[in-house]
Amino acid sequence: MILDEPLRDKWGGVAAAPVFRKIGEQLLTCYKTNIRENPAGEEGHPDADMRVKLASAPAIEAPSTAEAEDDRIPDFRGMSIREVLKRSQEKGLDIQIIGSGWATMQRPAAGRPAPESRLCTVTFSTGS
Repeated sequence: MILDEPLRDKWGGVAAAPVFRKIGEQLLTCYKTNIRENPAGEEGHPDADMRVKLASAPAIEAPSTAEAEDDRIPDFRGMSIREVLKRSQEKGLDIQIIGSGWATMQRPAAGRPAPESRLCTVTFSTGS
């Protein structure tokens, strides 16, 4: 199955994930598989070495530089106008919008300190 140029969602994962989930659920139902089963601890189980083993990793703490990052311009490239407006509002930035479609360029550049005016110009394009 190929999912090419989705009409509603720009990102492949957003468009393809629900389709993949339905296919996966059908396969699990068809084969009546319980992937949460973990017989690895059971002595003498014939399929003990062929089952999925559950594993986890410790949580990673975020660095304490969050305050310094708050005053940096986010990377708006690839976002829709709605996403840019939402993100800029969270950051307390004023946005000047040029064009339509997806963000392709911005001033000041991403990662730079926010200017005193708190103004950022974002250029959008449909890619045509």
